[in-house]
Amino acid sequence: MTRPAFEGYEYVKDEYCKKATYDNTAKTIEDAVAKCSGDARCVAVEDRWGTGENLGLCEKFKGKRSGARSVMLKKGKRQK
Repeated sequence: MTRPAFEGYEYVKDEYCKKATYDNTAKTIEDAVAKCSGDARCVAVEDRWGTGENLGLCEKFKGKRSGARSVMLKKGKRQK
């Protein structure tokens, strides 16, 4: 699956949020990134099954390994 790149975010496979996600209302990855970008406590967007359907915002991530094809879109890294 080809995923869109976002300025200031980096994809990391097989990780998920340390705590339960919040603001799980985004319908697209673009909506989730927009919400995360405007939220000071958001550090990443979690796509729990890597399908773009189970999106939520993360407050902390701390490298939890899911092994379930989850995808994290972490804030703060620059795409080149």
